[in-house]
Amino acid sequence: MATGCATFLNDDTQPVAFDSEPTGASVAVDGVRQGTTPCVIPVPRKGFDKIVTFEKAGYKTTNFKLKNGLNAAVAGNIIFGGFIGLGVDAISGRGGSYQKSVKVILESGTGVIETDSKGSAKKISSSQ
Repeated sequence: MATGCATFLNDDTQPVAFDSEPTGASVAVDGVRQGTTPCVIPVPRKGFDKIVTFEKAGYKTTNFKLKNGLNAAVAGNIIFGGFIGLGVDAISGRGGSYQKSVKVILESGTGVIETDSKGSAKKISSSQ
C-alpha cells in the first residue's frame, strides 16, 4: 500500500472529453494538435497544468488552462503514511488528475481569448 497507490492504479494518461460550440474546432494540448471537437484525448498525467487551445476558422482562438490536481489514490498514501509511495507517485507522474470534460463556447471574430481553469460563464464551461 505504501509503494505508490496512484502509480499502480492509474495509467500514464487520463482521457478528457473536449467539446465546443460550434463543434469542429481543432484541439491542441501544449501546442500539439490532438483532435477535432467533439473528441476524447488521452492527456499525459505527468507534468504540470496543460494549455489547451481551441481553433476554428471565423472564431477567436481560445486558450484554456487544464489544471493538474492530485488523484484520489494519492490520498491513500497520505492516510496510510506511505511517504515513499508519495515519492513514487510524484516521480511516475501518475498521481495527477484532470477534470473529465471541457466545453468551450467559441466567440466569432479574430484574436485570442485567454482563460484560466475557472473561465467565465460567457466564454467557457467545464464539468468535473
